[in-house]
Amino acid sequence: MRSLKVGLAILLITSPLISSFAQTKTIAERLGYPADSRLLIIHADDLAVAHSEDAASFDALDRHAVTSASIMIPCPWLTEVATYAKAHPDADMGLHLTLTSEWET
Repeated sequence: MRSLKVGLAILLITSPLISSFAQTKTIAERLGYPADSRLLIIHADDLAVAHSEDAASFDALDRHAVTSASIMIPCPWLTEVATYAKAHPDADMGLHLTLTSEWET
């Protein structure tokens, strides 16, 4: 029930934001592509969960094989991700909403 309440709260908060983005242009056009373009966004998820995940994601970001990544704050390798983020301020990195954690540290 709590996750339903959280989901509804997020929906209520973001609904005005989503409607404010309603435009006549397609997403492709807003990104500078023709209207009928098909775009593929490859995202590196769950940064900070493990060193191997971070290393592979950093390599993919550096090679432009992925276009974005998300960081899980309560995970054990957060400082490694923070170091990378500071050294790469142009990297498209956001936060992965994490309400619980199975990690002890």
